[in-house]
Amino acid sequence: MVHSLFRQRKFELLVEETIHNKVDSCLIPVLNFASEQARELDLKDVMERVTFDNICSMVLGFDPKCLSTEFPKVAYEKAFNELEKTLHIATHPSVATKILEEIKCKFAPKEGEWRVLSTRDVGKLVYLHAAIFESFRLFPPVRYLHVCTINSDILPSGYRINPKTKVFHSLYAMGRTQEIWGEDYLEFKPERWISENGGIIHIPSYKFIAFGAGPRSCLGMDMSITAMKMVASAIIWNYHIQMVEGHHVSPSSSVILHMKHGLKVKITKRCI
Repeated sequence: MVHSLFRQRKFELLVEETIHNKVDSCLIPVLNFASEQARELDLKDVMERVTFDNICSMVLGFDPKCLSTEFPKVAYEKAFNELEKTLHIATHPSVATKILEEIKCKFAPKEGEWRVLSTRDVGKLVYLHAAIFESFRLFPPVRYLHVCTINSDILPSGYRINPKTKVFHSLYAMGRTQEIWGEDYLEFKPERWISENGGIIHIPSYKFIAFGAGPRSCLGMDMSITAMKMVASAIIWNYHIQMVEGHHVSPSSSVILHMKHGLKVKITKRCI
């Protein structure tokens, strides 16, 4: 039932309207403020606030407005961190340049006429989609999953497991395993997700399980990817993002994969 709801056009329009309003009324003013004041910004914190506001708006019908130039303290916003994974792009300017060129090619927006792309528009951004998936490959939101066997079984490796055995899948390790992803497994390479025909390559769920697999896969995957593409495209088109020199990004030790010290960046407006 929930899965069918997420696929309804009305729900798609709700997501689009919610994100559009948040980007226009909150995100763009915050980034403009940071650019004009030449101040450092923790982009991780910004993305958590965007996500928290959007979820509250869609689920509760109430916008807590925790994203503003004042950056009010809001409890629990750190529970929602999916968008920050796309910000791995900030450390790879060549990837951001390719995304920018894709937006120009597909939509040719003129300076001063930028709009937040619709849910159907972002579906055409193949390279951005690939960059997001590549970010999730290296930095999955949840580092591991576990299942419990009902009957005895034998794993593909030949290892025998007994009933009621807990089996842990390390998503973080799987995304960084040469046997799975090849010799360039540690390289941030969105191109690995794009076919020769220019479409997204289907990767089997047992190889890429950042969103789970089978009947227990994430119901909100499509919605999450769409939201990230709408926000990321707006940021990349309007701003140049440069990580603060000397800022060290490292994962925190927790179930949810956070950035331990945030993502300190400097924002400047683009001259397209």
